Amino acid sequence: MANLLGVFDYVVIAIMLCVSALIGLYFRFSGGRQKTTDEFLMGSRTMGIWPVAFSLMATCLSSVAVLGVPAETYLYGTQILMSMVGIPIGGFIAVYGFLPVFYDMKVSTAYEVLYMGVVLYAPSLALNAVTGLSTWASILSIAAVCIFYSSQGGLKAILWTTVFQALLMYTAMIAVIVKISMMKGFNETFNISKRGGRLIFFE
Repeated sequence: MANLLGVFDYVVIAIMLCVSALIGLYFRFSGGRQKTTDEFLMGSRTMGIWPVAFSLMATCLSSVAVLGVPAETYLYGTQILMSMVGIPIGGFIAVYGFLPVFYDMKVSTAYEVLYMGVVLYAPSLALNAVTGLSTWASILSIAAVCIFYSSQGGLKAILWTTVFQALLMYTAMIAVIVKISMMKGFNETFNISKRGGRLIFFE
């Protein structure tokens, strides 16, 4: 229990959840006010390239990646990074092969339930570990906020909430890298990884 978060940490978490909910409310009462299916599911097809691109980038960096890739790298080395070789190829095929078809058909898709369950479960485990809140309470609280801003603000709220949350994730990751570099130095961190046999590629 000594590793549980302090009051300031809980305030930050509460603010993050409240801002996410407020983004949903903003888009509920602005613009087209989510009165049509096109507005709710597709953002009236008026979203700019930057929030869409940032949202897609953040979606790829889900809780599974943030928690799983460092653990995988620590346990088994950097070989997992070779999976990134296929990402540009898959992205090229999706952008020029599938997306034009979906766009012309004016259809939308949703994540499969299994994937959403895993992505929701992973941060709930982390929240449980650092707050002492039960896993079920963590799942329900995170899900409630997500359902609220999604149902109120539609796709626009989802995009902008993802941008907001992604900025928090990237800021936290950069802060961790800076802190470790200040503690050990980049070269020493690299050398420790090398001595531990974790710098593995093409095996």
